[in-house]
Amino acid sequence: MIRTGKALARRIIVSLYCLFASCFIPFFFRKAFRSGELTYLSKSDYCIWKNAMLKMLRFNGFHGGRPGMQVVMTFLKARIEVIRQSAPPDIRTPIVVLCVKNDLRRLRMLTDHYRGLGIERFAILDNGSEDGTFEWCLEQADMDLYRCTESYRTLVKEGWINRIVSCYGFNRWYILTDSDELLVYSGMETHPLPDLVHYAEAHHISRIRALVLDAYPDHPLFEKTDDIKASFRWIDTDSYREHLFFNGSIPLKGMVGGPRFRLMGSDVSLSKFPLIFFEPGTVSETAHYQFPSGCVKSSPYQVGILHYKFMDGDLDEYRARAEEKRGFAHHGGNYKKYLEYIRDHENITFMYEGSHEFTDSGVLDRISVLDPIRL
Repeated sequence: MIRTGKALARRIIVSLYCLFASCFIPFFFRKAFRSGELTYLSKSDYCIWKNAMLKMLRFNGFHGGRPGMQVVMTFLKARIEVIRQSAPPDIRTPIVVLCVKNDLRRLRMLTDHYRGLGIERFAILDNGSEDGTFEWCLEQADMDLYRCTESYRTLVKEGWINRIVSCYGFNRWYILTDSDELLVYSGMETHPLPDLVHYAEAHHISRIRALVLDAYPDHPLFEKTDDIKASFRWIDTDSYREHLFFNGSIPLKGMVGGPRFRLMGSDVSLSKFPLIFFEPGTVSETAHYQFPSGCVKSSPYQVGILHYKFMDGDLDEYRARAEEKRGFAHHGGNYKKYLEYIRDHENITFMYEGSHEFTDSGVLDRISVLDPIRL
């Protein structure tokens, strides 16, 4: 009874906050435009972003969901420096958009992967790297480069992503990703990403849903490796199950599973929409879905995301995120779960009887919860 009362009180407070904040969005937009932050937007796009974010806040307020105000205010106030920006490619060739900090090894792997799939443009926001990531990006002819040194938070990152997308405009395809994620799909060895886009358009799909597949080595975690993909080539095939999570009072279908769920009890959702056609009114609301979020209820899992965590050098970053209460899910709570498990276990390996080597995209057929696209 007490928990129900607290939940109801929280919903009321969130709803009031959201609705109250949305009343001031037009003022904040005008202020951002006058300060020079949004002067690059056409009048039409300026109005579209403003109205979309108003709708997102009002929808969330009505249903008692997370405010999303941090996403909106980051979009309006972030001091993003444009280092290099060029004309976008054809609208059917996705632009890969990501934020990165001190992750050059994974970024090299990511760019090699997507270049091999026909990507012609990367839009990279560097968040104050000190390991050579920024300088390396400057040397890449196919990279547009942005810089912002403000503190990272999960929802802050979504605000940055919306700003980068707004630089290129609506009615085009994007891949929204992190530096430790690689989109994989059936037939990718012979079909580049524009073929996947053509399939989506032919079937009237504007967002393709992916299942996050944690990739891991067949040796203990955190051991040094020179070739990430060659070492982290194993995935779970049968540990996934559907679950419900809530955006306020709205139930949304997600998926849990993988080694973090098997061993560490991490219930982070493995559902994402990495390939998306940004229509007018779309807002990147969380790392797992975009607003409007209606498609989350029914979209099938048609592609995968190979996810590379627990590499050598990652442990210190996990400790920092747990201590600073930043990062995904419950203010760094999942990192605390990882650290507790690591503390109590030596020579950790994720291998089990359901592990399968990811040798090619045909492996996706072994995952029962996936319904791979046939190109």
